[in-house]
Amino acid sequence: SFAASSSTVYTATFTPTDDSTTDGVISVASSKFSNSAGNENADGSSSDNTLTLGVDTVRPTLSSSTPADNSTTVTTASNIVLNFSEAVDVESGNIVIYKSSDDSPVETFNVASSGLISGSGSTQITINPSSDLEEQTQYYVQIAATAFDDSAGNSYAGINDTTSLSFTTADETAPILSSSTPADNATAVATTSNIVL
Repeated sequence: SFAASSSTVYTATFTPTDDSTTDGVISVASSKFSNSAGNENADGSSSDNTLTLGVDTVRPTLSSSTPADNSTTVTTASNIVLNFSEAVDVESGNIVIYKSSDDSPVETFNVASSGLISGSGSTQITINPSSDLEEQTQYYVQIAATAFDDSAGNSYAGINDTTSLSFTTADETAPILSSSTPADNATAVATTSNIVL
């Protein structure tokens, strides 16, 4: 069923009847259209009357991340960067950072409304936590299976375990001198004294 939007443009909507993973071909049978001179369209087997449609059923996958899984000495101010196998769009659902020691959620990002997630429409999604993480702490990230789709509507499978994307933050606190022998401003120190820090 074609609807005319102009004298030269007709639009029809096709809905696949199965989950075929192969390319499909749409053709127009002969004598369905004619011009003002009465010339009718050729048979659908003609390449001029055939449209080949590519079917994409491949889900995007996570090809790498920063920090990488099992990374250590990750800076506490780091963003989390997700690199996908193809461009993805932000859809719905949450990304959650958990503390591994007690599985407590540290921060939850609603992908559809959070201003802390960028990169929709590209292969790289960046998550910018609203505050720095704790030092010397292990974390893991979970991602909803509805969070990202490719242009064909195939969804990234997400992460729902504690091990696929985990990392440990660095020790960023510089040591300080708590005491010394002799103490600061000490007097009458023996000339043979050692200095103990």
